[in-house]
Amino acid sequence: MKKLLLSFAISACFIFSAQAQTFSFPSGDTITYGTPTSLISCEDTFFNNSSTGYYIDIVRVVNDTAPFWQTYFCADQCYAWFTDSARFYILPNGNQPFYLDFVTSSMADTTPVLLKFKNVSNPTNTIYQWFYGITYVGFNVNELSTSFNISVYPNPSNGIFNLGFENWDLGFKNAELCIYNMLGEIVLKSQILNPNSQIDLSAQPKGIYFIKVQSGGEVSTQKIVIE
Repeated sequence: MKKLLLSFAISACFIFSAQAQTFSFPSGDTITYGTPTSLISCEDTFFNNSSTGYYIDIVRVVNDTAPFWQTYFCADQCYAWFTDSARFYILPNGNQPFYLDFVTSSMADTTPVLLKFKNVSNPTNTIYQWFYGITYVGFNVNELSTSFNISVYPNPSNGIFNLGFENWDLGFKNAELCIYNMLGEIVLKSQILNPNSQIDLSAQPKGIYFIKVQSGGEVSTQKIVIE
């Protein structure tokens, strides 16, 4: 009986310790703008919410698709553009700046990158984050003031859900829809021709999916959970 209680106490202590070791990262997509041929940078910060240090894995899930663009990321150090995964140590109660840089081409374009951040000591503490690089000819802050938002409902869903556009009347028409699974694979790609569209992913496995809608140089993203 004593051995059983001791074993239970050790297990409970281990579980509590693992759950306590969590990091946070700013929520929401990170979008940065610039001119063609410029280096544009997304900047965020990891926050260790515990008094214990641990390792965090960085995995590139979706790579940039713009022709002649390259991206590289920096945490404890900067990694070459062809590096798709890395591991770094975050200090107890510390924070670690993170950068994702887009090396752009001479053509105006838009490209997303999806990264996964996983706590090695507590794999349930995993965060997926989209980063967007957008270049414009004659870049001007005022030119970028217009944006659009999409709503996803119901969410969670059984695989059949609706997309709604809040600012459709501002000219965000004939938008392109891409939906990615957790592996970064495109499971659906189509054109959105009206402000309220029904999407059917009922044939896909249960899980989290990432929705990206692009119209011209504007990009909006959401997540959908299929149960």
